Amino acid sequence: MNKVERPNEKVKDVFDKCISKVSNRDLKQQLEGCVTEIVQDEKIYQEKAIKHKLIEFPKKNLINGKVPIGEMKKVYTYRMVNLNQPGRIFYNKLLNSIQICPFCSVRDVATLDHYLPKSQYASTVVTPVNLIPACRDCNSNKDVFDAEIEEEELWHPYYDDYGPVRWLYVLIIETFPPVAEYSIKIPFDEMEEVMGKRIQKSFDVFELGKLYSTHAAKELNDIEFYIKSLKREAGVNNVRKHLQMMYESFYEADSNSWRTALYEALANCDWYIEDYL
Repeated sequence: MNKVERPNEKVKDVFDKCISKVSNRDLKQQLEGCVTEIVQDEKIYQEKAIKHKLIEFPKKNLINGKVPIGEMKKVYTYRMVNLNQPGRIFYNKLLNSIQICPFCSVRDVATLDHYLPKSQYASTVVTPVNLIPACRDCNSNKDVFDAEIEEEELWHPYYDDYGPVRWLYVLIIETFPPVAEYSIKIPFDEMEEVMGKRIQKSFDVFELGKLYSTHAAKELNDIEFYIKSLKREAGVNNVRKHLQMMYESFYEADSNSWRTALYEALANCDWYIEDYL
């Protein structure tokens, strides 16, 4: 889970562009009447998100007292996502702002996820800070998840940043071949308990344990020939040093990557180094 730069685009610019080609005069007038409320809610969204309090953001099925949520969803689906519509320029800009999904930190970005689901929040369907570039799997796993309590709010890539605090760890299961079991361990002396619970909830919702274990299995298979050769030629101590160096290298890049956790566990696993190899 990685923090990414917040978009500079404003919802008024996006919304105005999206509805610029609406031909039905009455519908366009109704949509134009939504701008004030949408802009006001963008400000509220930012205020709540900075304080990690989006749980307090109001759900809405109606905008400007007359435009239903279904019509607002169409603005996103048909006037922003659609290739032939003017709002697509903003969709592309958001989609291409990063390459790797900030939720899983593994798969390629392929879509935009509504942090607050568009099925329940009519005023944020095209709000840039509510649209997160994500991979399809993370978007699908999250689906329409909406936290009911503060501790369940998912990681928000635009607003959450827990710095170098470690929370991702691995247990090496002593099987043939070995299995890397991922889990979250929160150092509450360094992190607020609520934030820790949010990390755990995000880890579960995005099914990161299964994803990382799958990648670790391939990594273990890919390095096995080299590590066994290193042990034969240079001995146990040099194997341990190599694994420790790999851990430190990955840690410098991302203290909570699946590889960081894997190589730390391998470097400290006597069974893997002395028995399995």
